[in-house]
Amino acid sequence: MKTKRWRYACKTQKKRSPTSPHAPACRRIDRNHCSGTGVNGFPEGNESVVYFLSDPFFAYGCTLRGTSHLESEMPCQDYSDLCRIRAGGRLYLLSAIADGVGSCACSNEGSSAAVQAALDYCARYLPRLNPRNDQTILSLLRDSFRYAWRAVERQADETGRPHFNFCTTLTLCVYDGDRGYIGHIGDDGVVALYRRGGRIALATRRDKGDTANSVIPLQAGEKNWHFFATEECADGFLLATDGVLDSFVTSARYETMVYEPFMTPFFSSRFGP
Repeated sequence: MKTKRWRYACKTQKKRSPTSPHAPACRRIDRNHCSGTGVNGFPEGNESVVYFLSDPFFAYGCTLRGTSHLESEMPCQDYSDLCRIRAGGRLYLLSAIADGVGSCACSNEGSSAAVQAALDYCARYLPRLNPRNDQTILSLLRDSFRYAWRAVERQADETGRPHFNFCTTLTLCVYDGDRGYIGHIGDDGVVALYRRGGRIALATRRDKGDTANSVIPLQAGEKNWHFFATEECADGFLLATDGVLDSFVTSARYETMVYEPFMTPFFSSRFGP
């Protein structure tokens, strides 16, 4: 029954909870983590966005604490981070986002712990893969998710609070300048700018729960996680938590179509109009 509670955790109720620092184990090479009160077109709630482009890598990440959370003195429940590493003479960009489940009192700590642990593990072991191919990278992503889940549970155990209070989504992407390797659970998403024809499309699926405004989190277990490599080469990716993603991606009922005018400023900022 506990797994079912996690699987269908509701995101509507927002509770205030104390925060605690969670120091990353590996050095961030290109970290840009900022907070603010919002930007034009973004919802009032706190949200995370990470986008990056190739030739050479240009990346940016931002997490915003929304005005409604500022007014109610609630913590930001989203978290994002990114880093570059070299492996086998090739440069890789690693990025992750997470959205703490709104009805879980400590989900802001859960999202932070999950992102940092997943990135730390992936950055530590990607250079050690031999061979380094689709299968081994996807296996590494799965191991990174397992490590992130354990890190979140350890955070709960160390503070003497229930694991359920730390529920969070998680999306992790490894990009080699051509293809993206993605691990994903939850209603966040990854939008890709594919090289052939400049097509923009949602690369991930959206794991909503069966009830209104619910989500399937990391703690729902491995059978719910998704790991894949993009079949096509891509010139850029954008990772976004649900509030931002809902602004330019339609529901599954409408085949998760991407509203391209929203995406154009992100991708044209590096390549030009």
